[in-house]
This record gives sequence, C-alpha cells and structure tokens, in this order.
Amino acid sequence: MNLFGRIWLSYWLVMALTLGATLAISLALVEKRADDAVRTSPRAFAQAAQTALTRDGRDGLFLWVMGQRHAHPELQFYLVDDADHELLGRRVSGLALAGPGAQAPQRVTAPGGPAYRLLVRRTTNFSMGAWQLMLQPLVLGVLAVAISGAGSAALAHQLTRPVVRLRAGVRTIAAGDIEARMSPAIARRRDEVGGLARDIDRMTAHLRDLIESKEDLLRDISHELRSPLARLRIATSLLREERPGEGMAAFERIDREVERLDGLIGQVLAFSRVQAGPPMALDAVELTAVVEEAVHDARLEAECDGKRVTFADATLVFIRGDRALIASAVENVLRNAVRFGRPGAAVEVATGVVGAMARVRIADRGPGIPPSDLPRIFEPFFRTKTSSGVGLGLSIAERVLTLHGGRIAARNRAGGGLEVELLFPTAAGEDAPLANFDGTALP
Repeated sequence: MNLFGRIWLSYWLVMALTLGATLAISLALVEKRADDAVRTSPRAFAQAAQTALTRDGRDGLFLWVMGQRHAHPELQFYLVDDADHELLGRRVSGLALAGPGAQAPQRVTAPGGPAYRLLVRRTTNFSMGAWQLMLQPLVLGVLAVAISGAGSAALAHQLTRPVVRLRAGVRTIAAGDIEARMSPAIARRRDEVGGLARDIDRMTAHLRDLIESKEDLLRDISHELRSPLARLRIATSLLREERPGEGMAAFERIDREVERLDGLIGQVLAFSRVQAGPPMALDAVELTAVVEEAVHDARLEAECDGKRVTFADATLVFIRGDRALIASAVENVLRNAVRFGRPGAAVEVATGVVGAMARVRIADRGPGIPPSDLPRIFEPFFRTKTSSGVGLGLSIAERVLTLHGGRIAARNRAGGGLEVELLFPTAAGEDAPLANFDGTALP
C-alpha cells in the first residue's frame, strides 16, 4: 500500500472510532432519557403542575408547560379543561406512555378556578423522528464511515500531494536531467517537505558540478594523451627509416598498442560528448542506410578474424535524429558483436518496424553475458570478467538511444551469444509506446 493509502486508512480508522464512540454515547444518553420518561408516572408531573398553578395561577401553569418542553423534548405535556380546550390551544398528538405512564390522566385544579387533565405523550414530530432515525445503528455506521473517510482522504491528500510532486522531480533527475529543479511551490514550503526539496536541489547542483569536473578531466586527459601518442608514432617512423629491417616485430607491436590506446581515448572522448547531451541536428534519417554502412565497415574487420556479418534488409524506415550519433550507436554495438563473436559464426544484423518503433537487431554467437552482469552492461566503464575493452561502447549506444527517445535492451540467446535490440521512434510515431523483443509494449 502506498503512503496515501496508509495515511488515509490510519486517519480514517481513528476518526471512525472517535465518531462512533461519540455517537454511541449520545445514543445511550438519549435512550436513557427516553426510558426514564416512559417509567416516570404522570403523577409526579401533575404535582409539579399543581404547584405552579396554585402559586402563580394560569400564567404560572403556562410557564411550567413551556419549561417542560425544554427540559423533556422527548415528551409533550397537554393540559385540557372540561370543555376539551387545551391550555395553549394545541391539538393533542403523540403516543401514550407505556408502563406507569398509561395510568388515568391526572387532574390539576386551582381553588375557585378551572380544572385541567394532564396528558403526557411521546413526541412524534418531524424533528424528533429524524433524530431518532439518525440514531439507528446502521445509519450511525454509514455516517461514521462517510464523514471520517472523506475527511481522512482530504487530509491524506494534503500530506501526500507534495511528496508525489517531489517524487516526480526526483524521477526526472534520476532519468538523467541533472538540470531539473524541484517545483518552486514545493521548494518555498517552510515545512520538512520544503526543506527536503531544497536539499535535493543543493545535492543536484553538487552532482552537476562533480559530473562536469569529471567530464572536463576526461577530455583534458584524453587530449593530453594523444600528444605523446602522436610523438611516439613519429619516433617509431624515424627509427624504421634509420634502421630498416631491424626490430620490425617490436615496431609492429608498438604500432598496435598505439592504435589500441588511440581507440580507447577516442571512446572516452565520444562518451564525454554524448554524456554532455550535445546539440543534435534533428533530421530525417534513413535508418536502413545507416545500418548498411556500419555493416560494410564491420565486415572488413570481421573477415580478418574469420568471422562473417550478415544483414537482413527490410523496408526503408525513417527516424528523426542526429545521423552521426545514430551511426555511432549502431557501430559500437556491432563492433562489440564482431569482437566477441565466435570465429566461423555469423553476426546477424536486421532492421525492421515494430508498431511505431524502428528496430535494429544485432546478434552474435559469442560467450554471451553472465545473467548477473546483464543488467549492468550499459553502465559506463563496466566490464565483465571476460571483457577486454574499456566498457564504454554500449554506454555510448545507450546514451544515444536515450537522447533520441528510444530504448536499448540486451538478452542472451538460446545456444549461446548475445542479442542487442535498438529501438528508435519512427518519424511518424515519436510518441508511440516502446516495444519489447516479442513486440509487446515495454514498461
């Protein structure tokens, strides 16, 4: 159960119990008064009326009747003379009392004055009837649930609404938008929630500074490393010219290591660029043509290692994005597949459309990924135990897909190997839901 439900249920139960107890006490008091009235003999009321009539006459008797209406709202008192005229001109109504109250009417007389019969009846007017109806246990239960439930829901909503808005801001930051800020309406609050929002803003600003400093450091180090690499290339070239035929194996080894370092530095620079969210040229890009170019380049590398790259062409599909970044994403995934693919086995590349998404599928027959490492392969610098790279190729691809509103996913293949799927929104369906390997909607 979420926070709203727990708060609502807690307050609802407390309010329902409190309201139920209050109404139960009120019901008990009303019932007790009614029972006492039923058991009371009209003789006691007649004696009080007689006293008022003897002391103050007809006016005193009138005041006594009015006083009884306030003292005993559940009863009505009528004084009827021998001509059947009621003292206040009212019509006798109500229910006769049961038990002792069912005795013969009591007489109230004054020396030398008229005589009255005292009639005591249970009140049955609309207000008392409605009150008695409301005191029914079922009605009390419904009222308790409705009132306390509505009040608790309003209170829980007031308590959880800023938390929900705060969560939305945190999810935006977690999605990679470190420039996001908490809602000003939340940050201006003077309570704990507002303090938390301001702390999150400060934390985000600090994280942004750390990330920017890290990216600056990566760029600076990468650029500085390329200068000695270039000098090393020149030095080996000069040595070859001065000593032709000597140490050729060593020179070749140096060249390979220089090329490897240069490639790693290039990947670090590329990762820094895509992490910074570079401005993209949003053009209509023919995805099949981009993939075909990457396949053509990868075949040259694959043939040197005795591997093959197959491409299953599909209907032309256009996506909207930056062609250079899209090509970089496809190339990084494809180079990984060629590198780890088994010699003699084919790396399978295919394009297609799933719903409103353009799909690129790249599958190899290599060792695959340990299931425990599979959720982390798109993290920067993450490498499995069998990996020899720097761990940035798939991270670059994942970032490019995110910038284009797409998704990248990977799974191990039956029989060995890894299958990676890149999903781009088509030019006509940028807001369409993403699809899974089997075509079902992604969460």
